[in-house]
Amino acid sequence: VSDEVNYLAGVQTYALASAPSSLAPCLSPPNGAPPAASLGGKTLFHASGAAVLTALCRSGAGDLAPVGLRLVAATSLVVVTWCGWQVAALLAGGTLAPALTALALASQPVLAKYAGAVSPDSPANACTAVAILCGVRWLVLGPGLLRFGGVVVASTAAAALKDAALFIVPVN
Repeated sequence: VSDEVNYLAGVQTYALASAPSSLAPCLSPPNGAPPAASLGGKTLFHASGAAVLTALCRSGAGDLAPVGLRLVAATSLVVVTWCGWQVAALLAGGTLAPALTALALASQPVLAKYAGAVSPDSPANACTAVAILCGVRWLVLGPGLLRFGGVVVASTAAAALKDAALFIVPVN
């Protein structure tokens, strides 16, 4: 993903600002130079990415820490696919419709593209899918405090991770 260069540098900058200096070689770009990007917005994304990157460095991942960060981001595709399965099962029942829905979501090029990248799109996609699932559960199964809380928390997290996810708030 072309934007990953800036987003990864932002995560590295955030991590370097709060981590012990002993982790600097692991958190820095491969050439050891300071990251080139400025942080800008998306504080929740930078903070959560920095926490994961720092944890990977502390665990001894070394040069593989950015790859580990990408693998953690890739779980967003699993979350989106699972939520699609759950929504289809609620609406259609059986197993064929949920399976086809999950397969269709998992094969979406844009979801797969962003799932393995250091980008606010991957966690925002996962949070949006959870918000939609909670909203559908609210509509199909009836109101409930847990479902309402899920919509509010997941929508807020999606919007905090990625500005473009603000669309989910009025939709909900």
